[in-house]
Amino acid sequence: MIGSGEEKVTEKNDLQQKEAEVAGLLEHLRKALSEHIKRVRLSDRMSGTPARLADTTMDYGIKSEWQLQKDSEVNQRQRRILELNPDHPIFFKMRKRFEKNEHDPVLVACAELLLGYALLAEGADLPDPSRFNRLLAGCILHTL
Repeated sequence: MIGSGEEKVTEKNDLQQKEAEVAGLLEHLRKALSEHIKRVRLSDRMSGTPARLADTTMDYGIKSEWQLQKDSEVNQRQRRILELNPDHPIFFKMRKRFEKNEHDPVLVACAELLLGYALLAEGADLPDPSRFNRLLAGCILHTL
């Protein structure tokens, strides 16, 4: 039977093992993005996308956040969880860069781009659109 309890436990254990293998990278990214997120973790809930934002059971959803910001003059966002797809080529390349040099500044730039990607995917505003544009242009320039 597909999706049996045993398969789900195996998948969860596999994901936890992958997360343990890259714990240093995840902590590095969490520190780099600590102003905007509270945690970075791996997720198997994505297929073609490199990243997404997730809520905990204690968080309110993005639509509630927008309504609260609209109703008040406070423009403070809750810090959420950045989930990364461990099977995506971007994460694979970030992992390799981290293994070569833990302090590679490209890792922080990639983390900021992935955060922006996840925010835009859910229709949220970027914390610093100008910086996002500079990082994106630099990333494109280096790949051409």
